[in-house]
Amino acid sequence: DEDGPWFYVDSGASCHQVKSLEGFSSPECTSCKELVRYNDGSTKQITKTCKVNELGKVKLIPGSTHNLLSVSQLIDDKDCSVVFTKSGVNSVKNGLATSIGIRSGNMYVSTIPHKAFFSIRPSSNPLYLLHVRLGHVSPMHIIKALLNKTLLISPYHSMDKKVLSKKLRKWLEEFHICATCGVSKITRHSIKKILSQPANSPMHTLHLDRCGPSSTSREGFKYWLPVVDGYSAHTVPLFTADATSASLAREFSRVIGGILLRLRKIGIYYISHLKSDNEKAIIHGEMKRTCEALGIRFYPVSAPYRSRQNGKAERQIRTITEMVRVSMKHYGAPANEWAHAIRHACHHLNRIPKAILRYNTPYALFWSTVSPGLDYLRPFYCPVFCKTDAPLSKTKRFLPVGFLGNLLGYPKGSQIHHTYLVRVKGKAQPVVVRNVYFVEDLVEAKRINALQDTNGRTLSSGGVRIKDNSGEDRYLMVDLDRNSVLRSSNVDSDSVLRSSNVDRNSVLIDAKSVQPTPPVTDDDKQQSILNVRKLRANRGVPPNRIGINYGLISKIMNHEFNGKVDIHEVFSLLASSKVYVPKSHWDALRCIDKNDWLKASSIEIGKLERMNAWTVVKRPEGKKIMNLMFTCAVKTNEKGDVTEKKARLVARGDTQRPGIDYKETFSPTVKQANVRLIIMLSVLLGLDIMQFDFASAFLYASLQIPVLAEPPPGLLLADDECLLIKRALYGMCNSSREWYLLVSKEFKLLGFKASRLDSCLYYRRSGTDIQLLGLHVDDGILAGPKQLNLDMINKLKLKYKLKAEPLRWYLGMHIKFSKDRTMVSLSMEAYIVKLAEKYRVVDSKRVSTPLEPGIILSRNKGKRTDAPYLELVGALIYLMCAVRPDISFAVHRLSKYMSNPSDMHWMCAKRVLTYVFHTKSLGIVYSKAKDVSKLSEVRLTGYCDSDGHGDVDKRRSTTGYLIMMSGNVLYYKACTQSIAVDNMCEAEFISGCTATHELVYFDNILSTMCEDMKLQRDVKPMKLFVDNNAAIKVASSYELSGRSKHLEKKFWHLKDKVHYGDLTVHHIRSEENP
Repeated sequence: DEDGPWFYVDSGASCHQVKSLEGFSSPECTSCKELVRYNDGSTKQITKTCKVNELGKVKLIPGSTHNLLSVSQLIDDKDCSVVFTKSGVNSVKNGLATSIGIRSGNMYVSTIPHKAFFSIRPSSNPLYLLHVRLGHVSPMHIIKALLNKTLLISPYHSMDKKVLSKKLRKWLEEFHICATCGVSKITRHSIKKILSQPANSPMHTLHLDRCGPSSTSREGFKYWLPVVDGYSAHTVPLFTADATSASLAREFSRVIGGILLRLRKIGIYYISHLKSDNEKAIIHGEMKRTCEALGIRFYPVSAPYRSRQNGKAERQIRTITEMVRVSMKHYGAPANEWAHAIRHACHHLNRIPKAILRYNTPYALFWSTVSPGLDYLRPFYCPVFCKTDAPLSKTKRFLPVGFLGNLLGYPKGSQIHHTYLVRVKGKAQPVVVRNVYFVEDLVEAKRINALQDTNGRTLSSGGVRIKDNSGEDRYLMVDLDRNSVLRSSNVDSDSVLRSSNVDRNSVLIDAKSVQPTPPVTDDDKQQSILNVRKLRANRGVPPNRIGINYGLISKIMNHEFNGKVDIHEVFSLLASSKVYVPKSHWDALRCIDKNDWLKASSIEIGKLERMNAWTVVKRPEGKKIMNLMFTCAVKTNEKGDVTEKKARLVARGDTQRPGIDYKETFSPTVKQANVRLIIMLSVLLGLDIMQFDFASAFLYASLQIPVLAEPPPGLLLADDECLLIKRALYGMCNSSREWYLLVSKEFKLLGFKASRLDSCLYYRRSGTDIQLLGLHVDDGILAGPKQLNLDMINKLKLKYKLKAEPLRWYLGMHIKFSKDRTMVSLSMEAYIVKLAEKYRVVDSKRVSTPLEPGIILSRNKGKRTDAPYLELVGALIYLMCAVRPDISFAVHRLSKYMSNPSDMHWMCAKRVLTYVFHTKSLGIVYSKAKDVSKLSEVRLTGYCDSDGHGDVDKRRSTTGYLIMMSGNVLYYKACTQSIAVDNMCEAEFISGCTATHELVYFDNILSTMCEDMKLQRDVKPMKLFVDNNAAIKVASSYELSGRSKHLEKKFWHLKDKVHYGDLTVHHIRSEENP
């Protein structure tokens, strides 16, 4: 439009040229008689050289048809760079890009009027906009809350986590320092904190402090007092006009008394303590009598003039003050609106996830409910267009249907009905409205505020970019002279890009994705879910899962990074979280499926009472009392699907004292190799095999020394009563030992005998039949004739509650039998998939080997890393020991660097996991041997090898050996030799000695088993295969050669076994050595 206040951006113009000075403020002009020459050869007279605030020096050329913006003068005056793109032109200074114009055909046209041309415009980074909208909270808190799906803002809560993490990483790199925060949050150096014991439940401790006097607010207040809940940090502000105890007591009774009454009506009764700084108006007079009437006891902790001892209230005051300061400055709110700004800040703080609360919100923690949606939150005092809700009469149908105001806050129930409290100029009281449109853009908001007069009317007209109360982005054409809405339409993505100069993929709000209205804050979960589903059905938005993985975030903040946050690992670990498991009773109360967890906890308490686990006794004086707590867990099947939710009452064993509360703690479990031995023998001997699980096993064992404990959550006792624990609860240091002593005695009564080499491997003989049993804490595996197995299970059920079924899933291993039960396979697919998702290797390329061929690992290669190396290698070790002998060597090499891992070691560990994931169906297979029909015919064979100085750090060799029983893999291992050797003969001989130790161990197990069950065992020597002839010669003779005489005596065990005929050593080609 040639008559509008627009410029053509011209790189050939030598100076800024205007056709008139209309619209510029206070131009300083001097006469000029210069000529300007154009490309077509024509000239025009320059009449004046003017200096204006908006552009600097400009040349006035009457009769000119266009306003020209000189690129060269812009670069010189503003010391910036000008970048032309396909969509527009930007000025770049100090890394901050500002939009100058858009492309129209083959020309670049300025889109910003004179007055706003060079005004400071905030970054259009969506992360910055969220930072402003949520009250200038930390960008890192926003990122973690968005990734964890706790900050319910469209469209991010419905985005794919990989896409969202990529966008957030880009926005974080482009995020610059917020100038408003810089000038509003600057603080002095902090002083040393004085810590106090934290509260353990909502409303248990209230922190209170008074601020003022301040300038009189619009409502007549001069003082304000934040009441901070010590458990949840939920803050309620109180306002008074004077400093008397009576006025404070009235306000305290009205607000806090109402909250206590509401909590007690729903069955939650708390004895509250009030912590203050000993101010007389708080701890004396009417305030004291009011607190005593409400059942609140005073607990003063701060001495006079020592406000730091009331640190929680003081810190919250500082947070609220900073938030109010930036909120009022951002949109230019008047000083007398500070009371509404405090209410607005507290409303936001109570609904923003906090790191100290494991990224839960104070609101959800305080009211024991789910976090509400946050789409309705808007910045304080931002301009809003409001529609009049009252119907217009026929005589007023052509008058304006709306008015302009500023947002003050949210009335009660605003998160349900989406209503807002708006200040309208010219009216004494704020109004509550519902149909509102927000102007959040800082430049346009300041322009609208400046154009308003005292009656709420405006003095010019134009277009405004707004967001309505549903979060939808709109461009509103307003006749500001009559204050009426003329046209409202949805904004297409191109117009958004043109106005805000952001990338097409980083637009803040997508018009097709709207956050559903959050559920009603009510304890009735079913009604809340019905309300949410009804709203979702009406709006066509898929439901989102509500749940927070607090444990994962705790690992990220405290363990994985040792307090240092690596944002890339945060993205990777948070994106892998799936199932939310509460960490405590209070966590269970505020999750969406709290009824399931409460039911599980009530079942647990009922079970303990039926088993007479405790008795109620008088609380003795001077005795140490142990605490009890609930832990929640989910049970999964072999596919990883949740089959059961369990709540278990456990004891705080860390408070037990050795020698006083218990004596011994050791309790054995069956070795994993012996579990495979039982499964293998069941296939070789044709035995039926099943698994059984004792329910609440520890509770059957009685304590030798009873202990005192506090009542658990949900069990109400008098103040002078406590529990005397008589059963072995989970969590006690000696519980597992008491259970082992009980169950081992029970097995002996049933005729079983424990092996002398493994205390949890049992066997017995009944006629010609034999039974084998292995026990891992409360999970057992039983092999034998089917009828004998059922008889034994039935006898155990007479005393214990247990679950028995055919063997399918044991210690993480998925066990599959063939139809004729002559073959069985062991694998851990579900465990591998879980690891791959956790460490994000699901989409990685397939590799053919665990480690790259020829790679040399050393302590000195690579840089130190904070990645969770120990956790990953530990998981690989468990997987290797269970069913994956093919990664033994790789895992052994990686496990040597667990004390000081580097980035190279981390990449190798992830490669091993990648290999395992793409071969997750592999495992160990056992098949029936034709020449074995009874236990005495089982034969042991060993294979060993050495790599020869494979350890470059200590110059030692690596031993690898494999033990097989009748053609099936029984045991395998890779380890570093204890001494350095001179040649391969010595290395192979030492590896043969190490393999001999394991052969003798398993041979002794079979021999003692046959001896105890009075079975005749055929005495045949074991076989050991070595691929080095020199080592075989050294093993077969006691003669000392010059190259072997220095070997230690402990390696002569192989010579002894060969000499006495218990073992024969054979040669095998390297290509055939497994």
